[in-house]
Amino acid sequence: MDEIIGFVRSNRRMLLRIGRKLLKAFKQQRAQAAAGAGAGAGAGVMHGGYQAGPGYGQGPGGGQGYQTGAVGGPASNTEMVLGTGNIHAFDDNNVNAQNPQYKDLRNQARSEGDNMSRCFAQSKSAYSRGDHARAKQLSDQGNYHKQQMELLNARAVDWIYAANNADSPPGTIDVHGLYVKEALAKVDQVIAQAQAQRFPHLRIIVGKGIHSRDHVSKIRPAVEDLLRKYNVAARIDPKNHGVLIVDLFGPQGGGI
Repeated sequence: MDEIIGFVRSNRRMLLRIGRKLLKAFKQQRAQAAAGAGAGAGAGVMHGGYQAGPGYGQGPGGGQGYQTGAVGGPASNTEMVLGTGNIHAFDDNNVNAQNPQYKDLRNQARSEGDNMSRCFAQSKSAYSRGDHARAKQLSDQGNYHKQQMELLNARAVDWIYAANNADSPPGTIDVHGLYVKEALAKVDQVIAQAQAQRFPHLRIIVGKGIHSRDHVSKIRPAVEDLLRKYNVAARIDPKNHGVLIVDLFGPQGGGI
């Protein structure tokens, strides 16, 4: 026992360094596992960068999302199961986007994005000075921050999409709180699912843009453009201008 105690005392700094490295590796693996576990199947693939918030570079966007037997998520009561829930009860309160857990994920992702941009800028400067080794090191750091940004944003997408749609009636999806390209990926996924399940209509809650900086919806025109590519008709719900009603099998025209 005395020998063990003596070894620990004489090698305390080395043991602490090893412990810190193991703890860091464990945390990274746990974060990656959590992000992967939160991602369901079939969210579709997004290309290009995020369109909101500073510090966002190129990335695949949101993770694969919430999926249940019915489009729009699980129904929590008989009224929802029967599809008689009042869609007009949905408003533009954006409550889930104010959730501390969601905001923390987005803030962490934004911080990682800022670190990514800084590393890439410094890498470029180092390369121009001829310090290629330092440029490579900084580039690797930038790619690490990019990966962390994407994982955190994927977790945020999974969380808010599940929260938004926990009580949605069948045939309804709510894409509040998503960045434009994240919302488009969800809509793209759900249209394909709804058509495969022969849903005649799909209601997409896009919001009125009340919480946008200029109070103009960014998601709605982007979704309308996507629907044109599908050649399906869509119209604004006259009782709630934050909702698009999509006629999946009707003729195009008279809508968007």
